[in-house]
Amino acid sequence: MKIQLIVKRFRMIGKEAYGDWLLVLSVSIVICVVLVVYNVYIYTSVNGGDLFDDSLRTTSGLNTLDRKAIKSTLEMFDIKKVNFESMQKNPPHFDDPTK
Repeated sequence: MKIQLIVKRFRMIGKEAYGDWLLVLSVSIVICVVLVVYNVYIYTSVNGGDLFDDSLRTTSGLNTLDRKAIKSTLEMFDIKKVNFESMQKNPPHFDDPTK
């Protein structure tokens, strides 16, 4: 009986606001349930380790740091520090264009 009533309400889509809102609510609930089930599946896959392949991961940590790149980066920041300090001591003078 209730199913027939629901089907009857769905036939009235566009004619009555109740049927329109019932359709919107029903579709939203179905989408939410599908998303929750999918997210639970992804969550359990990630926690179980089934989703990612760990066989390609290397455990050797010998060549993880490029010391040459780190040294050049630190030198660049030292140069920036010197430039900043010199700009603070001797700020550039700009002429006022309104005068």
